[in-house]
Formats: sequence, C-alpha cells, structure tokens
Amino acid sequence: MLSERWRDISERAIFALIIFYFATLFFSKMETLRTVALFSAFFLWLLDIKRRDFSFLRNPISIFFYGMILTIGLSYFVSFKPQETLSQLKGEPLKALLLYTLFASIRLSDERLYLTSKIAVFSIIVILLSGFYTFFFVNKLFVMSSNTFILYAGSNRYPYFILYYLPFVLYIAFNFKNQLIRNFSIVIIILSIIAYVASSYRIGLAALFLFILFWIYFLNRLSSYNVRKYLISVTLIIAISVVIFYFSVPTFKAKIYSFSEHLSTFTYRTTIWEKIILAFKEKPILGWGWGDELIEDENLFKTLGTSPPDWRGHHSMFLRMLFHTGIIGFIFYFSLVFFAVYKLLKEAYAKKSEYLFLLTICSIILCNFIFIGFFDSYKSLHWLAIIVGMGVSALNYKRGD
Repeated sequence: MLSERWRDISERAIFALIIFYFATLFFSKMETLRTVALFSAFFLWLLDIKRRDFSFLRNPISIFFYGMILTIGLSYFVSFKPQETLSQLKGEPLKALLLYTLFASIRLSDERLYLTSKIAVFSIIVILLSGFYTFFFVNKLFVMSSNTFILYAGSNRYPYFILYYLPFVLYIAFNFKNQLIRNFSIVIIILSIIAYVASSYRIGLAALFLFILFWIYFLNRLSSYNVRKYLISVTLIIAISVVIFYFSVPTFKAKIYSFSEHLSTFTYRTTIWEKIILAFKEKPILGWGWGDELIEDENLFKTLGTSPPDWRGHHSMFLRMLFHTGIIGFIFYFSLVFFAVYKLLKEAYAKKSEYLFLLTICSIILCNFIFIGFFDSYKSLHWLAIIVGMGVSALNYKRGD
C-alpha cells in the first residue's frame, strides 16, 4: 500500500497518462507511446488496488461493458481460427478493458473536467489543421480527409474523429464565462462544421444533423441560452459551406449530383449484412470468434455455401458484434450503448451542475457509436471505452467529496 504522498503522485500520474492516450487517440505515429502510457497507468493503478473504490462496478453500464469483453474472450473457444482470435484479443479488446477500468475509476472533479475538455480542444485543432492542409495542399480540393505524418484518415473516418472531440468544445463554449475562451471555442466549432461538410461523408452528414438537433433540443431546456440564435447561426454556416464547396470543389458537386446513384451503397451494405446474418444463424450463441479477418475468410464462408462479402468489413458495428460474438455479445454491446445514453440523459435532468458534461458524453455515444455505428464498423471498442468510462465516472462523482 502506498503512502498518502506517493498515492497522490500516483493518481496524478495515472490521470496524466490516460489523458495523454485520450489526446493522441487518432494520431497515427503515436501508437507505441499510447501503449506504453496505457500499461504504465494500469501498473500504477494496480499498485494501490486495495484502496481502490470499486463502486463503479455496481453500475449496469459496467456490467454490460465487462460482459461484452468477457464474451469476446469466450469467443476464442468457438473460434473458426483460434490463433487469429487469440492474437486479436491482445489488441482492441484488451485496450478497451484497461481504458474503461481506468477512466471509470478515476474521480472527474471540476478541474479535471475542464482539463479533459481543453485537451480535446487541442486534439481537434490538430485534426482540423491536418485536414485543411491535406484539403488544400495534398488533395488539391478533392475531398476533406487527412494525409499527413500526424494523422491518416479517409473521408469517412475524418469526420468521425471530429465528432469524437467536438462535444468537448461545446462544453467549454457553454460552460466558460471568459469571453475570449468562448469566442475561440466558437471559431473551432465553425471550422469543425466546415471540415465536416467538406468531407462529403453522407452518413456522417446525417449524424451531424442529429448532433445539432440533440444539442439544440437540450440547450433549449436551459433558459440562459438563446437557442434560436444558435440554430440560425449553425444553419447559415452549413448553408454557406455547401454553396462554397458546390462551386469551388468539383468532387463535392459531383457527390451532390450523384446522391441518388450512391444510394446503391446502402444496397451493398444489405448484401454484406445478409451474409453476416447467414453466418450468425450457423453459430448464434458466441459467433465465429474475434478477429476482423474472419469476415473475409473464404474457407469460413465455404462452410455456409457462399463467398465472403464483396465489400471489405462489416459496415455495422452491431452486426460486427453479432458475427464475431453471437447473440450474447450483441446483447451486451446493444445494452451498453443504449443504456448509457438513457442513464446519462436521466442523470442530466437531475444534476444541473453536470448537465453539459453528461450531454457531451451522451452525444458522442449517440452519434458516433449508435447512429454511425449502425452503418459503419471501426475498431472502436477502445474509443468507446474511454467515453463510456468518462460517463460512468461523471455519474459516480459527487461534488464536495
């Protein structure tokens, strides 16, 4: 057991390490440093495990999360390729397990809430700079994405990354009284919307629309905000952005004209989903084992009398869970994201002092992990673990402790 002095130093170090992970989550060249930071933080956490507060484990969100991770682990025993599953378990699921435990068990004081949000602002600035540099100097106005040594992200992932951090900028904009900080945050919000629209990611644009409606609705519950002013401002920004990109970016114009043609991409998704459902029917309990390469395995689909999907990937996080972990893993994942949104919104009504931060976490889960997650699938369990862990910590933390 650590002394009080060293315990305080250890807690500060743990928070610094996991916030570093959060800040650099999408930066391409920092995977090794993130991994070192994560395991170092968990080692420090273990050193004082006897004095840890495990009350977060009683939260149903934690039960759903650990149930999901356990199911992913159990899928090894029924995996079509056990060695592939074992190698993959050491990556995304293990990181998710450690990150959730660390973030859910720390105390998010007001000071740490603000610091976390400021770190998110730093991250989104880097993402925006990388995107605009690529847009003007690398892609030559082709499409908004990121192709720099800091961040590699296609036009689908790039807006997803923006929407991951953008709610924290809103938290600062509406929570800080300093006018300079608020104005700076508003500039970041405007640039984020412009970059998001320029990505031309159709599912992402629908998610952005949902995101705006979500914040407009819940800000309207706080009488101190002129919601009509914000709604008009956001509408004008989007409209002006669309007009500018329509006349200056050929790719954007082409995507507008070919919108109806590209509805066929949804049809492509359904053909993938049909094969996933077919595979699920064959192994409905724990699925085919963890590991994204299995969705492209010809031998696996030969046993089903068909071939792998023409498009790579699952194109749905929910069906990814269904394919790899069966109905058990799917239920845990589904329950995790939807119950988290329900619980955060319920508590947001009751805790006015934490209202904005709970909305921040809730909007990320709703837009990125539920809405976009229904149509696209990324290796995102550790991304989700951070956000849900923050939400659980915010729910458990009591002012004045």
